[in-house]
Amino acid sequence: MPETDLESRVQTLEQKLEQIAAQVRAGRSGSRKNGKSWQGSLGMFNDSSLMPVVDNEGNRIRQADRTKSGDDPA
Repeated sequence: MPETDLESRVQTLEQKLEQIAAQVRAGRSGSRKNGKSWQGSLGMFNDSSLMPVVDNEGNRIRQADRTKSGDDPA
């Protein structure tokens, strides 16, 4: 690969990295839509009587996966 091609590629990568760093510094991520993030959903279902059922089912599934894989600490 010619030296000029490598220099051009490095320069392009440096520019892209700076754009990403600027987004991080600004507190934005390219994956967020309309400035929203997962943090806005915290506590969203606190008052729902269904959440303990969902949590228990998730725990049951994780425990079954641990047992199946041999990683069960019990």
